[in-house]
Amino acid sequence: MRKQLGFLTLALTLSMGAGLLGARAWAGAIDPLSTQFQINHADPESNVPPMEQRNAKPLEFGYYLQDLITFAMAADKSGDHLAAARYYRAFAKAVPEESVAFSKLCESLEAAGQREQALVACRDALGRPGLELKDYLRFTSLVLGKTGPLTKEELDDVTEVAAHLRKNPETRVAGIHVECELAMHTADVPMLQRCSGELAALAPDDPKTISFQWAAAMREENAAEAQRLVKRARIVGMKPAGLNRMERATTALDSSQTSRAVTRGLMGGLALAAVGAVAALLIWRRRGPRQRLMA
Repeated sequence: MRKQLGFLTLALTLSMGAGLLGARAWAGAIDPLSTQFQINHADPESNVPPMEQRNAKPLEFGYYLQDLITFAMAADKSGDHLAAARYYRAFAKAVPEESVAFSKLCESLEAAGQREQALVACRDALGRPGLELKDYLRFTSLVLGKTGPLTKEELDDVTEVAAHLRKNPETRVAGIHVECELAMHTADVPMLQRCSGELAALAPDDPKTISFQWAAAMREENAAEAQRLVKRARIVGMKPAGLNRMERATTALDSSQTSRAVTRGLMGGLALAAVGAVAALLIWRRRGPRQRLMA
């Protein structure tokens, strides 16, 4: 395993320079560094060197890993994300102990619009060392990007990630963000109120905090609080697109509530008029015929 990690470190270090070339060109313009281990570009997974060959030629294997990364980066840069995913699959097969290959595979598959496959790769990354915050957030974003209700497994996955991130002071806010996103997806208003309240104490000027507070107010149909939060969002410099959406939705809620109030007032007035008319009719009926004639 130590040799594998050494190969990975070497490849990643070298690729920081060589990858720049790959970013400016595609496969035909890239000269592989490894002369011993060739890549089958149609199916890179098919000829990943076996363990005995890697151990026998560690430097060449490091070059081979660098080649995989370089071609993958070039493919991503050119917009061919499925091709990039093929190289990252081979990279993951060659170095399965670390999360980085699975994370990059997930990223490329997401860019290619392959949500289900990306979720599998991201979930594989979560079980391996070397994870970064962005990997957790990409995974939860993919899960919560689902249309419709979450399965129990999906719900448990997001809840577990949120709890894990909450434990570390450096990622606590991100964990609460995940929890609020989950509350939004599941329409759990008490959870949304709770997590947005925590964020208000930890990061009151963060536009995300305000957007979650606003979402809670909208769920409660509290137009006054929603309007206050729109003003707050404008003060802290929320991006125009998000601010405009908040303003439009808040205006629609306020207009709807005003319309309902007017309707209730009219109906109340009509009800009172109807009650008066019925009372007058009853009085008229109770008066005898002579009284009515005399009147």
